[in-house]
Amino acid sequence: MEDSNKIVMFTEEYENEKSGDKIPGVTILIDGKFKQVLDVIMKKEGKYHNYTEVVRDILFMGVNEYISNRGDKEI
Repeated sequence: MEDSNKIVMFTEEYENEKSGDKIPGVTILIDGKFKQVLDVIMKKEGKYHNYTEVVRDILFMGVNEYISNRGDKEI
């Protein structure tokens, strides 16, 4: 990915061992400018130990922002 503004993601499917349900999984490659941004966030915040933690929080913040900006509020 290098210094491009791209994010590379892969979709996978897993099976829940207990229920047998198919569960979607997403792999995100942390590289280039995206990695640089996450590195800055992790350094400034000081509370993150790895990329998974910071991506999790950013994802939840984004979903909450998305929901709060929707007019229909059905989610």
